[in-house]
Amino acid sequence: MIGIGTALADDPKLSCRLPGMEKYSPWRIIADSSLQIPFSSPMIETANELPTIIMTVPGANRNKISELKKKGVKVIEVPSSESGHPAVEAMAETLGGQGLTRVLIEGGGKLAGAFVQSGLVDRIAWFHAPKLIGGDGVPSVAAFGVESLSDSPSFIRTGLTCCGEDVLEFYERNNE
Repeated sequence: MIGIGTALADDPKLSCRLPGMEKYSPWRIIADSSLQIPFSSPMIETANELPTIIMTVPGANRNKISELKKKGVKVIEVPSSESGHPAVEAMAETLGGQGLTRVLIEGGGKLAGAFVQSGLVDRIAWFHAPKLIGGDGVPSVAAFGVESLSDSPSFIRTGLTCCGEDVLEFYERNNE
């Protein structure tokens, strides 16, 4: 799952392109409250080949919904949050009803922050590169209203592996 900001900035395919593994591509899910996704997006252009879902809010452009559906996109309207974006709890419940009980939130600090804030994140896989960009970078998780450290969600590191110069850490929610 990605947010529309990531979809517009990165223009990703969100497909498996390893030789012989293409049939294992994941379902692609885009949270897009105002249906900004262009028809030229690689995800929209290949929606008839790979399952593609757009989660939007009630009142979205009916004509664009119709055109997206013609291209093979499954458009699902869910209630909006106070910010006007698709409510994460409603998205999770709806996706669960579609049989999708494990969702990788691949990109978008706002989307990631909303899911962490809601308590719906059970596991984190976090890549780190040996570079510092400070406040000039885009946050991997947007602010979500933590007033103090004791209010922040807690995770336990369950694994660590080196990937070239990068490090991949695994965490699970600390339920204590």
